[in-house]
Amino acid sequence: AAIWYCDLRGFTRLADRTPPAEMIALLDGYFDCVATPVQEGGGEVLNFIGDGMLALFRCQGCGEAVACARALEAAVGALDRLDALNQTRAIEKGEPLDIGIALHLGEVMYGNVGAANRLDFTVIGAAVNLVARLESRCAALGQKLLASSDFAARCPGGALRSLGSHHLRDVAQPIEIFTLAGQEAESAAPAVRSDRRSARR
Repeated sequence: AAIWYCDLRGFTRLADRTPPAEMIALLDGYFDCVATPVQEGGGEVLNFIGDGMLALFRCQGCGEAVACARALEAAVGALDRLDALNQTRAIEKGEPLDIGIALHLGEVMYGNVGAANRLDFTVIGAAVNLVARLESRCAALGQKLLASSDFAARCPGGALRSLGSHHLRDVAQPIEIFTLAGQEAESAAPAVRSDRRSARR
C-alpha cells in the first residue's frame, strides 16, 4: 500500500491557548482538509491519532504506480485546501495551521487490533513506523511533504526531487528522502542531513 501519515505542527502550543470549543472546530476544519482528498482519491482513512491522520491507498487492483499517484495527488490537494483554510483564518485573525505529510510505499498487515471488547481496524508493520518517522523530519527539513525513495520510484518523473539521504529514528539504514519538485524549504536554516541523536541510538 501507499501509506500516508500527517500531523499538525505546533498542536500542543496551539491547544494550550485555544478554548476547547474553538479547538474542536479547528480540528474539524483541518481534518476535513486532509481527509477529503484522500477519500476522493480512493484512499482509506484508518485512524485519527490526536492531530495526526493515518491513511492508505491499496495497490491491489490498481498497481503500485497508480496507488502512489493517487496518494501524491491527494497530498497536493490537502495542502491546497489547507492554504485556503489559512486564508480564511487570516481574515478572522486566526493563527495559520502548519502541517507535515509523509508518503511511503511498503507492505502492511491490516485487521482489527485491540482488546477483547474494543477493536480498531488499522495497519501495522515496519512500513507504518517508517512513514511516521519520515513525517517527523518535515519541520527539520523545512518541507510540508516528504516521501521515501520507494514511493518516489513509482511516481511520474519530475514530480518529486531528492533531498539526499537521512537517518530516521529507529530505522537502521539512512534512506533517500524526496519532496515536491519546485517546493523550496520553508526557512533558510541549514539543511539537516541526519538525525545525529537518533543515529547514536
